Formats: sequence, structure tokens, C-alpha cells
Amino acid sequence: KVFYKFHGNCPLLLTIHFPGQGEVDIEVLKDITIRPCKELTDSIEEILGYKGITFRKKPNVIAPRKRKWEKRN
Repeated sequence: KVFYKFHGNCPLLLTIHFPGQGEVDIEVLKDITIRPCKELTDSIEEILGYKGITFRKKPNVIAPRKRKWEKRN
């Protein structure tokens, strides 16, 4: 419910860490996207009872432009 309350345009990736044992990635529906903000962080931390959320900026990948004289597929 919290993710829907803070709906935005950032994709959501969930990873659960198990101390000393590893981690598990949880597949999330593609339509669940979030708006990263302090209110979202506070809500998640209130539910978990500890600081358990981080945000990472994904590097921008710019596709090379085709030149006018190149054939388009």
C-alpha cells in the first residue's frame, strides 16, 4: 500500500538482505513505480522498525544517434 501511496515514475527493485547468508531479489510488477522522497522513507522505516531503504541513481545511458546518411532499419 505504501508503494502505491507514493506512486511516481522511478522503477522499484526490492532486495532482502539476510545477514551472513546472502540476499534475495524480489520481482516487482512493472506498473509499481515510486516517487523517492523522505515521506516514503519514513513510512517504510516505520513499518520495518529500522532504516531499511536506500535509493540509487541508475547511470544514464545515451544511445548513439544515427547519422542522416546511415540507413535506418
